[in-house]
Amino acid sequence: MDEIKLKKAILRRDKADTKIIKESMVMRNEIREGLNEGRDIFGYTMGMLNVIDIVEVASECAGGECDLALSTWSIAQADVMKLGALKDQGLIQNCKLIIDPSVGSRRPAEVELLYHMFGRDAVRSVNTHAKFVVLQGKKKTLTVLSTMNFTKNPRIEQFQCIHGDDIAVTTMDMVNDIWDKCDPYENFTTQAMDNFEKLRERMQGNLDLDDTMDLSMNTFSAL
Repeated sequence: MDEIKLKKAILRRDKADTKIIKESMVMRNEIREGLNEGRDIFGYTMGMLNVIDIVEVASECAGGECDLALSTWSIAQADVMKLGALKDQGLIQNCKLIIDPSVGSRRPAEVELLYHMFGRDAVRSVNTHAKFVVLQGKKKTLTVLSTMNFTKNPRIEQFQCIHGDDIAVTTMDMVNDIWDKCDPYENFTTQAMDNFEKLRERMQGNLDLDDTMDLSMNTFSAL
């Protein structure tokens, strides 16, 4: 990422109107209601809701035909199939999927399924532990931040659904940078790890000492 993009990666936002969602049988309805009211969502789940369920609701509220970008450390077949179903339904369309390289050895069948359903060019593997989804739909843009991978999560997890272009644009700057610099034919190889190091070197190279000291003195939102 260049210097301008890197500096834009630090966001400070006013307090949002946030709806708190608790674990319940009607979590999906509460999320939908809050998003349709224009409110951000925060909640915990203990396995009743997976991130793909949140993405389904959020893509509906965004107006469908969403351009989707996601990052995940792991994937499961059921979630890949559900993502494909959302595409078939027209809720999502153009997809950029960032997957950790270890998935190639841990979940090879899921990788092949991703390629079959979305095409090789829709996937990039680079060292990642970030979990996010950006949905740019016909009505509005939503960003889902969570601790959940694209797998079933029978444990305590947290999530946020956030309105606004600022977080989405900042996130997409990083996503597009990965697309520009990583070759899809190097997915799930040692070259993918090398790509991460190259990206990190470029980012560090764009910071001078004054920038670094300035960043260390400020509290900023982690994306």
